[in-house]
Amino acid sequence: MWIHESGYRHGLTDEEILHGWDNAMGFYDIDVEHEPTKSLCIGPDLAGNLLEILYLQADDADLVIHAMPLRPVFRAYLTQDQP
Repeated sequence: MWIHESGYRHGLTDEEILHGWDNAMGFYDIDVEHEPTKSLCIGPDLAGNLLEILYLQADDADLVIHAMPLRPVFRAYLTQDQP
């Protein structure tokens, strides 16, 4: 997995993003109509606060393009009430 510079826009560190990824509660495809597929990872930061991590699925590695505290629009994925 790689982290694009846009993944740091909201002030999260490599350690926080990787912790969320490694301890994910779920991975969800949110845009399969375009290549590469855009997906969502929901996982905790080091303090247990949930993060939303958006990434592109590539053949060689996933690319994180966005990471920040979980917003309500994505929280719905945890209960399967997907937007």
